[in-house]
Amino acid sequence: MGGNIALMYAGIRPQRVRAVVNLEGFGLRASRPDEAPARYARWFDEIKAGSRLREYDTLDAVAARLRTSNPRLPAERAQFLAAHWSQPTAGARLRIAGDPSHKLVNPVLYRWEEVAACWTQIACPILWAQGAQTDALILRQRSPSYVVVERKVADFVARGLRAERFAVDIAYDGPSGWGLASGVDYDLIILDLMLPGLSGTELLRRIRRSTPSPSCWGRPGHIECSHRPLRSA
Repeated sequence: MGGNIALMYAGIRPQRVRAVVNLEGFGLRASRPDEAPARYARWFDEIKAGSRLREYDTLDAVAARLRTSNPRLPAERAQFLAAHWSQPTAGARLRIAGDPSHKLVNPVLYRWEEVAACWTQIACPILWAQGAQTDALILRQRSPSYVVVERKVADFVARGLRAERFAVDIAYDGPSGWGLASGVDYDLIILDLMLPGLSGTELLRRIRRSTPSPSCWGRPGHIECSHRPLRSA
């Protein structure tokens, strides 16, 4: 949550932020408007049923719970966190030291397009860090060349890739993307399937018909991939 909030604030109030360090705060799964009715219904149901935090018999059980969420968490660190993450109950058990209301589902869908629009307004330097095993929005491969297609995030993504010394071309619509992709042997193409002028689906179809397919990546919820591995630089 903190990484998401920090990035959005840096774009909403860019004049107030001198630098941003983001550790794996790359947003949530993109949602669709048709998910809203079920999400609101679930929220109503959870409010009616009430929420409570689970209790544990021992500190070891709390530490085990932490390691379930993060298997890479060492046992000794899990024990340390467990002592600060829990509190004793009247029945001599342990309960998570938090607000049960946090277990309620958020009734408001995560609208990725709005988040990306805020990101593009960030003006300060950014340290963008992600682990080797990550579900981050940006593919950090060792490919020497990329084309990025999608206006709202293209500049933001390109800035990060160029900082890592990748060669990046940008197109803001389908026809321009096809003009680039048909003339250059790219190793990775990042695109949105909802492109003006020529859909990302059709663009991907043309690329695969005309050239040995590069690896292609779409934004969350709209992903198309080829079987061609990326070449190292």
